[in-house]
Amino acid sequence: MHDHAVATWGAWDEARVQRESIEDSASPNTRVVVVDGEDAGLLYVDREPAHLQVQQIYLRAPFQRRGIGQRLMGELIDEARRARVPLRLRVLRVNPARHFYEKLGFAITASEPDFFYMQRLP
Repeated sequence: MHDHAVATWGAWDEARVQRESIEDSASPNTRVVVVDGEDAGLLYVDREPAHLQVQQIYLRAPFQRRGIGQRLMGELIDEARRARVPLRLRVLRVNPARHFYEKLGFAITASEPDFFYMQRLP
């Protein structure tokens, strides 16, 4: 995310990133993603009555581009489908992950200067 943050805000704020990472990991809605017995990252999802909101997906570099994010999103898509609620997220405008989400059926529902808000209907 470093390069995306610098492209968006002009700088990387390590103290802020550390603080937000600690807050995210402390949420009861966060789970550790384990791959082959190793901590691969975190998945933070708020489950609201009317929708599921993906707050953060963190995958450590050795676990990126291995289909893990696609598997995690597939599980969330299935959960939202069973609950008959939309799955929502936001992505930095400069983050190419937007195209990944579009391939999974997400559409942009709103935008701000820094973010796209996306949703996938059940």
